[in-house]
Amino acid sequence: AGSEPGRVWGAVGHHFNPGDAEDDIKAVFECKNGVVVDIDMTCVDASPGPSWVIQGTHGTFWIMGSTATVKYFEPKALPKIRTVDKTHALNRAYGVRPGPEKIDWIVDEFPVRPKGSYDSFYDNLYEAIRKGAELQVTPESARTTYDVLARIRRGSGF
Repeated sequence: AGSEPGRVWGAVGHHFNPGDAEDDIKAVFECKNGVVVDIDMTCVDASPGPSWVIQGTHGTFWIMGSTATVKYFEPKALPKIRTVDKTHALNRAYGVRPGPEKIDWIVDEFPVRPKGSYDSFYDNLYEAIRKGAELQVTPESARTTYDVLARIRRGSGF
């Protein structure tokens, strides 16, 4: 997210995997630069869904199977809106006119094709220790990750 995590919230559960490690984590944190990250790491959700979803200020990017989709709008192409400031909702509609259903969304889809294969964490660690390769996961990034996970666990009572 380009910034250190600030506020952190999470829920942690252990539902069916053997042992005592969590198998269901919901984490929401706000980075110090204002970016909000919402992560689900679960073995419990059996529903099909995208493996990645990134929501931005002008649209959303997601990966479902082997297809990546970007759905967005051009801000300059938005229709001019006017506020509806009434004490009652006209036709049971609230907010502004025209509403969000009038956005001309642009949708682009493309196949997901990894550029190459990647070593496992331990293969990379071996290469770094024995042959001076660059670490794919740095100690600093691992420390930040474990700090956030610890804060989530503390807040959830796990």
